[in-house]
Amino acid sequence: MSPRETDAEAVAAPATVAMAAHARWFGVIALVALLLASTSLTVGYSLDDHIHRTLLGIGQPIAGLHGGPLDLFGFASGNPADAQRLVDQGIYPWWSDPEVRLHFLRPLASLTHALDAMLWPENPVLAHAHSLLWFAASLAAAAFAFRQVAPAQLALLAFALFALDDARGPAVGWIANRGAFLVATFGFVALGLQARWLARGGRRDRWLAVLAFALALLAGEAAVAIGGYLLAEALFATATPERGRKERLLALWPYLALGLTWAALYAGFGWGASGSDVYLSPAQGLLPFARQLLTNMGVLLLAQIGPFFWSDFWVMVQPQHRPWYLLFVVVWAAPVAWAAVRCWRREAAVRIGVVGLLLALVPIAATMPQDRLLVNAGWGGALAVAVLLRESWLAGWREALAPAWRRWAARLVFVAFGASHLLLAPPLLALRARSMTTIEGALQRADRSLPAGPGVRDLRVYSLQTAFDPLLVYAPMMRASLGQPTARSMRSLYTGPGAVELVRDGASSLRLRAAGGFLPTEPERMLRSLRRPFTPGDKVLLDGMTAEVLTVLSDGRPREVRFVFDRPLEDPSLRWVTWSETRFVPVTLPSIGGRLQLPAQDVVLALFGRPDEPLPTQELLP
Repeated sequence: MSPRETDAEAVAAPATVAMAAHARWFGVIALVALLLASTSLTVGYSLDDHIHRTLLGIGQPIAGLHGGPLDLFGFASGNPADAQRLVDQGIYPWWSDPEVRLHFLRPLASLTHALDAMLWPENPVLAHAHSLLWFAASLAAAAFAFRQVAPAQLALLAFALFALDDARGPAVGWIANRGAFLVATFGFVALGLQARWLARGGRRDRWLAVLAFALALLAGEAAVAIGGYLLAEALFATATPERGRKERLLALWPYLALGLTWAALYAGFGWGASGSDVYLSPAQGLLPFARQLLTNMGVLLLAQIGPFFWSDFWVMVQPQHRPWYLLFVVVWAAPVAWAAVRCWRREAAVRIGVVGLLLALVPIAATMPQDRLLVNAGWGGALAVAVLLRESWLAGWREALAPAWRRWAARLVFVAFGASHLLLAPPLLALRARSMTTIEGALQRADRSLPAGPGVRDLRVYSLQTAFDPLLVYAPMMRASLGQPTARSMRSLYTGPGAVELVRDGASSLRLRAAGGFLPTEPERMLRSLRRPFTPGDKVLLDGMTAEVLTVLSDGRPREVRFVFDRPLEDPSLRWVTWSETRFVPVTLPSIGGRLQLPAQDVVLALFGRPDEPLPTQELLP
């Protein structure tokens, strides 16, 4: 062996050991994240999980909902006949647009739920374990992508911030949301392979990256966000003699062709969302669309980089308080912008992370802000915060010649972001991985306070006032999923937190007047956009009931509605309830000419209940 070979081995050996130790740290962090997220194992089924079960043949089918092992995310077909069946059962509210369409192309995600139904149809623990496996796969893919675009120490810090982010909790804790981790797994693999190809070349990496991106698109629409990172890589990756910026941009043609083909098929076969105000569309006008899109992006950005600003609560923020909320976006985004500017020129990872984050926020901002949507955006967000922590550490403790005020400001930023993301986020990850138990607890309280038992099949149950939408609409779907008998229909006349006045104007009719209007918040407009406003005199014909809009607000939302039933309101086949703080309670209607005031409801109390509050006892019918 020559002296030169001996020297090379002496240099390579410590480097190999260092790389192995570094890789072990990635593994340790991933294991900690999985242990924290494992609190989700006992959450059980919730919300759309019940829909998926019925579509896969478990329990009882729901008329008007269609799907199968490769198509479980079609919640509204756009077919008026299907909509009518769902409205008649109360699964859709009476104000639903008959042509509303919420049908999403997610065959790979659907297939994983079909696997659950085939292997462990009544075991939610194993279904949650299945989701944890995909979470683990997404962590491995994220680590791979970080290591391709960032220096070793920065990549490790960014991975810790991504894996231990409490926003991963609500994403992994809901079985129906598993597709987010399929998209992330394939998407981050594509991102990492593309980065490695840009740096080293090799046809194999390039075409495997394209294949991974195709699989991400088949897992869910969120894969569009990965396209933002690929574009950021092409724009800002470190140039090589073979691949300057022009060559990198031209090399995106397979992704562009794939994306355009996917988009054409998506639109051509009727997938997507229309007729809903929860999903934004330029059809509402370019200026309102852009304004709402930027607002949602700000809310999601704050949720990604700031502490305790969970985007899920945005819908509960009153309109007059929202400008103050958005002020925090500026406060928390300013240090990130400072760190990005500080090392923008010298480090490609900063440019890829920050620009990729902003581009990744665009597609998810087109719907109601929720932290569970931040998986893909979280990759760039973690890289941006990692850069901030590094730069604030250097500016606060390493730059001795800097002015004292600047050092103390940097230290304050480091402590604030470090405590938020590295001390508080991990325990919150464990807590938020169980967050679906909150909504499921509210739904169970609601369900157990409604009529139940074999005799319920002949009843129509009407709620005069429901605090928020899922409390009633999911009751028949839960019962169908679990094979329990449900009423002929369960229908809410008014849904929202506002106060309502009831007037009994006939033996078989009543009027409801809501000063703040019907459809008061975004969730109530899931199935009806304000772009299709009501007008006085509009009538909605349902099984056993007709709703007639008497007056409307300036935005086309009903203010007063008359409900006419096909039988006297005292008929024993009709059951009347209303929401009272934490559950439904029976209500006695006034005599003809009488009035009833229904107070405003506290949505937080309706959602969280009271500590140690027992579930109500079901009314068992003969």
